[in-house]
Amino acid sequence: MTTEQTIAALAVAATILVGLAGVGGALGGVWLTARLTGRQEAATALRDLRMVLYFDATNYARQREATMNMLTIEPLHRGRVWDPYPPEDEQTVHEINTRMRILAPKPVALAWRQLLLADSVVCQAVWGILADDGQPYIEQGHPDITAVTEAVDQLAAAIRAAVGADQHR
Repeated sequence: MTTEQTIAALAVAATILVGLAGVGGALGGVWLTARLTGRQEAATALRDLRMVLYFDATNYARQREATMNMLTIEPLHRGRVWDPYPPEDEQTVHEINTRMRILAPKPVALAWRQLLLADSVVCQAVWGILADDGQPYIEQGHPDITAVTEAVDQLAAAIRAAVGADQHR
């Protein structure tokens, strides 16, 4: 084999290697793009599930806050039967609890549990402190009522922080 033939063979081999690298790079790019897109779709789906959870938790928290306000307004209860803890609330709490365990970041889950704890203290107090007409009534500014209101605020702050963190990912 002459020098010219050797140089030509090396040039052909180099062209084949460059071509293979180009094909490999193109296939790798397709694979990488598909993988990144899949991750982005999964992150978007998780964010969407969390947003629904945050909405439900915030809605429930605001209902509890309204209940705390109702418990401190004695005249509202006169002559009226009112259950501050209807049975459907229990089902809602169970559903939110399940999703919190699966989806929520730790600060949001902790704030949620703190709200439930504060609310359970008020629930016990409601049935222990009854107004003259047999309706639940707690003095405004009662520490248990304040604890629920603060827990609602802490949950809202934790959710705002989590939503902000999700948007910056």
